Amino acid sequence: MIPASATLCAVLTCFGATVQARPACPHGEDCDASTGDVVSMLQRVKTEHEAPSSTSLVPHPFFTAVWGQCKSEPCLQGLGDHVTFYQVMAALEDSRDSLGEACRNTAFGGSTLNPNNLTFDADFWWPDYAGDRIIFGAVNAPLFYNHPEKPTPIYKTWFSLKPAKVQPAPKGVMFIHCGGPAPSITCAGLAGEARFGDHAEVVRQNYDIVSVDQRGMGMSVAGLIDDFPVLESVPEKYQALLDLEKETGTLAETFTVNGQTVKAPCADFAAEHPWFVPDVWTDISQVTDYLNKKSTYTAACSQMFEKSDGAGGTYNLLQFMGTQALVHDLEWLRWSLGSPNISIYGMSYGTRVAAAYTAMFPKHVTRVAVSGVMGPIPDLLEYAKGAALNAGQILGFVSSQCSASPECVKNPTRRQMRTPMSRAISSMATSTLQW
Repeated sequence: MIPASATLCAVLTCFGATVQARPACPHGEDCDASTGDVVSMLQRVKTEHEAPSSTSLVPHPFFTAVWGQCKSEPCLQGLGDHVTFYQVMAALEDSRDSLGEACRNTAFGGSTLNPNNLTFDADFWWPDYAGDRIIFGAVNAPLFYNHPEKPTPIYKTWFSLKPAKVQPAPKGVMFIHCGGPAPSITCAGLAGEARFGDHAEVVRQNYDIVSVDQRGMGMSVAGLIDDFPVLESVPEKYQALLDLEKETGTLAETFTVNGQTVKAPCADFAAEHPWFVPDVWTDISQVTDYLNKKSTYTAACSQMFEKSDGAGGTYNLLQFMGTQALVHDLEWLRWSLGSPNISIYGMSYGTRVAAAYTAMFPKHVTRVAVSGVMGPIPDLLEYAKGAALNAGQILGFVSSQCSASPECVKNPTRRQMRTPMSRAISSMATSTLQW
């Protein structure tokens, strides 16, 4: 039987939980004899491609602006010395109507057609199938989303915004998340009303419709790739958007953006260290080798996303992807648009996003609609344990059912698959969606 510890090791590293150079493998031994060489090669490539950081990080400029204009507001007095920016914004929102003009305009002065430029770059627009304008742009979000009042890099999370036909939108903003594995900025924009059937025109009249390429996906993958191409013209940007919608995960692949070749951080590594799923699922040596290599290589690849904070410390970009990051990015979008509340429509994984945002910011949700509900998985370690035990049980079941027919346990699709390295490493960005 395959040790659950081996499967657990692979699951945790695949989800970006292990970022040490030496993988955490069963019983503490090395997953693969070549691990040292792998890590050395990755560190060399990383050093060659990473530009040195000459400046230290600073708090998010939106926090600086809001605090500068609003710190004397009565509603902020008495909050204490350890208040977070989200507590500051919550207090300001509760007193929005009584705020001074400068404070109110700085914090909530954006609108759908004119977002707050401290937090949102409205980059370009493109017509949908009916000729209506869709705005594409990025929230300038704090990478360290929990504490934007502390020094943080900026991460650009791309959204599409389709203004309601009636402005201001009678029912406000509706965020639509169409589910995984690659949430799409186009899911609610180019032809998104079709999913509303007979109610499509009512939705178009009454709601500003928003969708997203969340961190590490689609247009928002640019924040993970140092040499992402500079796109100048609107057609170039739109073509890049369409090209990237085809990629469910790109961390270990070479891909094309508007005719330009882009090599993801682990692409060379993936090409040099391929591995394949087992030929025979009940062969413990094959399965263990597969799981160990998956653990070794994904843990090593994650080192490519270590960045300097400019003050002698480091951080890993992959630790700031996923559902919690998206929930906070959506809150920053709401502030950008000056919207008191939003409605959320989530499908499949999008139902988890809806639940997470509603739990985190319940006062700012007007309506929630869900379809194809996925249960919450709040704990990464518990998820990894469950996945490991389930994998062991499934392999045991296959072995017992196929005992009379050796051909039964063979993998018929092995030769048709792409190198699993790219898929497994890609999941470090995409699969962290769960949390």
